[in-house]
Amino acid sequence: MIVVMLITVIVLGMAYTVFQLVAKTYSNFNGKNGRVNDAERLEEWLRRDCLKASFIYLDHHVLILKGSRDSTRYLFTDALILREKGRMDTFRIRQQNLYAYFQHQAVDTLVRTPVDQLNFSIVLDNEKIPEILTKWYSAEQLMELTDAIDRHQ
Repeated sequence: MIVVMLITVIVLGMAYTVFQLVAKTYSNFNGKNGRVNDAERLEEWLRRDCLKASFIYLDHHVLILKGSRDSTRYLFTDALILREKGRMDTFRIRQQNLYAYFQHQAVDTLVRTPVDQLNFSIVLDNEKIPEILTKWYSAEQLMELTDAIDRHQ
C-alpha cells in the first residue's frame, strides 16, 4: 500500500509539473497573440481612417485625421497608442521612431503640420515592424493645404 501511495505521489508530482509548463506556454502564446492582434487592428484602423480623411495633421505626437464630418485622433506614446473617435480605443503596442513627412520634407512632430506620409516602427517582442502610412491628396486639397500654410507663415 505504501509503494502504491509513493508511486501515486510521484505521478501526481510529474503531472502537476507538466500542467504548470503547459499553462505557462499557453499564457505566453495568448499574450503574444493578443499583441499581434492589436498590431493588426491598429494597422487596419489607421489605413481605413486615412482613406476616409480629407486632411491629416500631426500635432505634438497626435495624428489628426480630419474628415468631411468628423475627425479621428491617434496619440502615439512609447507604451501604447490611443485612437479617439467618439470612443477611446487602446492599442497596447510599443512604437518607436515616429517620423512625418509632407511633400517629401520631414516635418516637426511638435508643430501642427500637414502630413502625407507617416513612418514608425511597432515593437513586438523586441522585433521592430516598420509601418508606413501614406495619404494621397488631390490637387485641390494640396492647394488648400499650401494656402493654409502660407497664411500661417
